[in-house]
Amino acid sequence: MFKVEGLPDGWAVKEVHIDPDQYNKYVGDDGFLYWEAKIKMEKIQPRRMIFDEIMDHSTIETTDLLINGVWCREVKETDEPKLSLSICECKGLFEGNQPAINKVKQFIKDK
Repeated sequence: MFKVEGLPDGWAVKEVHIDPDQYNKYVGDDGFLYWEAKIKMEKIQPRRMIFDEIMDHSTIETTDLLINGVWCREVKETDEPKLSLSICECKGLFEGNQPAINKVKQFIKDK
């Protein structure tokens, strides 16, 4: 993996191509030999977490979350209906963001 200083947030280096063609190399002021390089970048997809409401409060575990008075547990890959929230939407739930709350309410209503 390559790290590139000054890369914008949300971007990562996907591929680096160094052209070995002799016409694209030069000697720098420091005496080192340099080649022209091309870097392909890709947009990093936001991480998503899926939560399910816990109906039986006796099964609450230390990893469960209380979101707006509702106990929720992260859902692993299953065939059940899923609600997908971005990190921004998850933060919005804790801050009382009405669109994020409505998204959860609508999902629960449709179940």
